[in-house]
Amino acid sequence: MNPDEPNTREYFRTKARLSVQYGPYTSQAAEAMMLDEQVWNIQSDIEHRAKTIMDEGAHPESLKPFIDVARWLDFKLDLILHRLRTQEIKKLLPHQVFSFDISGSGVSLEKGPGLEPEKELILAITLPDAPGRPVYARGQVLRTQKDALEKHPCAAVQFSQISETDRERLIHYTFRQQRRELARRAGEADR
Repeated sequence: MNPDEPNTREYFRTKARLSVQYGPYTSQAAEAMMLDEQVWNIQSDIEHRAKTIMDEGAHPESLKPFIDVARWLDFKLDLILHRLRTQEIKKLLPHQVFSFDISGSGVSLEKGPGLEPEKELILAITLPDAPGRPVYARGQVLRTQKDALEKHPCAAVQFSQISETDRERLIHYTFRQQRRELARRAGEADR
């Protein structure tokens, strides 16, 4: 997405209680966010290619034990790397709160330290379908207010930088949430 181009796309907003780590925008935090994004994109590409090979059955049966060991080692390596990255991210993004709602363009957060209007942040949002792979975004606090029920203070954060891959993950999440809510309402109406 071109940063000079205005974002005219509208996004569906859904209620969501997601864990969000955040911290002030710094060049070090931005570099860590970019590095993680590159690592995740490479890993996703490798996993997609490996799945294609496995699904097509283009490998001899004699390689199956080797492939199983390689997949186990890949899983273990992912755990180790995740642990190391989590420790670094906690230093750069020291605060954790929960969201009230989310969309492809921003998030409403519980009020926490440093969430003041016009403050630039780096966010790591944990989605339930991939808790080890956060959605990273740079955002700006637009305003602080009470939530929709007027019970809790919250901060509205608009994303100013987010990869298209992560934005699409958020959009898919909001659509899944919307379908669940519609199914729940339909189930209540049938009673």
